[in-house]
Amino acid sequence: MRVKHFIIDGACDVQRAIKNLQPGDWVVVAAGEKLDHLFQQLTDAQLHQKTEAVEEKRRLETFLLSLSTSRSYHEEVSRTLYKLHLLLAEGMLMTFSDNSLSVYLKAMVTALLPQSIAASTTDAIAIDGRDVIICESNKGIPVIDWKVTENKLRERAADGTFIVSGAYGRRLTGDTLDLGFGGSQLTATIIGSVLKADEVRFFTAASYDGASELTYEEAAQVFSASSLVYPPVMLPLKKTGIPLVLSSMSSSQVLATITSSTLSNRPTGITGVICSDPMNLITVCGTGLRGSIGISSSIFGSLAKANVNIHFISQSISEYSISFAVKRIDVPQAIHAVQQLISDTQLRAFNDLSFDNKEVSIVTIYGNRMRNVPGISGKIYSTLGDANINIIAASQGGEEMSISVVVGETDARHSLEVLCTLL
Repeated sequence: MRVKHFIIDGACDVQRAIKNLQPGDWVVVAAGEKLDHLFQQLTDAQLHQKTEAVEEKRRLETFLLSLSTSRSYHEEVSRTLYKLHLLLAEGMLMTFSDNSLSVYLKAMVTALLPQSIAASTTDAIAIDGRDVIICESNKGIPVIDWKVTENKLRERAADGTFIVSGAYGRRLTGDTLDLGFGGSQLTATIIGSVLKADEVRFFTAASYDGASELTYEEAAQVFSASSLVYPPVMLPLKKTGIPLVLSSMSSSQVLATITSSTLSNRPTGITGVICSDPMNLITVCGTGLRGSIGISSSIFGSLAKANVNIHFISQSISEYSISFAVKRIDVPQAIHAVQQLISDTQLRAFNDLSFDNKEVSIVTIYGNRMRNVPGISGKIYSTLGDANINIIAASQGGEEMSISVVVGETDARHSLEVLCTLL
């Protein structure tokens, strides 16, 4: 059996999900950007702005109906949207301290996606992902209850094709839980690992120009810098040794195969080179940093409270500066958090603190055979030096599987090109 994962953004994606299905296959589907946007517009209007969102409901209904011409599916859309209408009307009268109603409503709408696919093919069974992905009660945090989830999935494992809505689970109490970032991919890998799939395949519309074969350790390095695969979702497959295959959504061409096997045919020890999206390197510096226990915690704690994710960290041995990289979209929040920290009256002793902000890219050289190989760092730095590329900051993981260098954004492509000569 195989498990496939699709993002549904229109009727053409439904047709791709149907193509080449075999008995026993499981297909996990998740909402794409269009459905996310339409749903967000509707719920923002009715739950937060407290306005009757007639036009927003019409646009959502039009999109959902366009996914299939099946009469039974259209009837299910009507029933679901009627229930959605009643719950939103009731929600307009309430004030919410969390997003539990929005999560429940979004899961309910997402559950229509497998029905649109099942209605367009024969012998396919639509499943609400919340009925098979069961979570433990842990203060709202989605921790998978593996025993119950395995039982639920094995109860369903029979002849036929199964189409499952991804991204949401349910506690035994019945509460709906958002599985978080990469939740629909996690649904697919859980199903694949429990049912011992031959492979799990993610279909993506994004481009990928990295190595065609990767170990799970290497993939964790590669995809930490991209949005193709959220590395934690690979863990169920890594534990069971099931391969993960990335394929192009448009052509079904295999982009990369990830396995737990050691790939030995790499004489240089380097598997590949990747470049991050444009980022900003923010450097906090000042003599007040030296020997100040807790200052790093204050800096990174402030960023965490601002919901800013950090993609790179470097500190000088002099303790004069700490540098960290954030995505371009997070720069305003990061700068505001740092400025607040520097002006905080509780940190008057560190009144010489200042910060610098540079537009950069991070180029990472990775490979699980780089461990204990002398000279690789020297080759990397000399190659960049010979190409007249300035290294702003650098960091190597203690597991010796990757070396990251921060370069100016204008040097990113040239850095990628010259470092690929080391492969």
